[in-house]
Amino acid sequence: MAKENKIFVVFDESKCYFVNQDLNLKNVLGTGDQCKGLYYYNEQGTRVNKSNLSFQCLLSQYDWHCRLGHPAELVMNVLKKSLNFDKSDKGLCCEVCQRAKQTREPFPLSDHVSSSLGELVHLDLWGPYRVTSSEGYKYFLTIVDDYTKAVWVYLIKSKDEVSHFITVFYNLIENQFNKKIKVFRSDNGTEFVNQYVNKFCADKGVIHQTSCAYTPQQNGIAERKHRHLLNVARSLMFQGGIPLRMWSECILTATYLINRLPSSVLNGKSPYEMI
Repeated sequence: MAKENKIFVVFDESKCYFVNQDLNLKNVLGTGDQCKGLYYYNEQGTRVNKSNLSFQCLLSQYDWHCRLGHPAELVMNVLKKSLNFDKSDKGLCCEVCQRAKQTREPFPLSDHVSSSLGELVHLDLWGPYRVTSSEGYKYFLTIVDDYTKAVWVYLIKSKDEVSHFITVFYNLIENQFNKKIKVFRSDNGTEFVNQYVNKFCADKGVIHQTSCAYTPQQNGIAERKHRHLLNVARSLMFQGGIPLRMWSECILTATYLINRLPSSVLNGKSPYEMI
């Protein structure tokens, strides 16, 4: 107010005075009363029209943008009339927003299309769960076939068992479906990247693809299947009032149901039907 109106503002313990530049208190343009630490302008005591003094300071849109926590420009446009922006302001160009709100670009959808069972198999390990199951399990290994979207789940007690169940699954596909697994895809966890798994893949001629560090999106199918399994299992537990120590049974039941329910990804077919 002092800058825009070329006036002085004088404070004492109970009042504030708006005085013209000659500091003559006889020419007080307006006063304000102090109440609980704040000075409130008294419109009745002013000697000039309110329009002569800009008692509502004109702030730029950028200043309001900063004070309100850097909202979007659409929000600022809604508030423009209420906040009475400076008319000379030409809009927002906020460097802080660019730094604070930047996000990683979305990963492109994979264009890989598998043509048969076992051509590409996704692996991921979930756990440890905070409650050990009644059988002593803390983890479960999720295996998803890329072509049929069928899921196999192996309950395990420690990460050391992962290598064993990879062998079990490979033999299952080979003997029951007469198919060869060509590619395994997993993250860089030590349960998947170790001497035993490396030797097994080399002996069987299986390519082992691993995702980049801190990039779970590259193993997104297995990660998403974890969420699907847990959602179904959690629903079963809530509906039946099942105690947490029975989570392993709910995971196996969820796996059975998911494999036999139609999927939009498979054009209405179920993974069981695809197999």
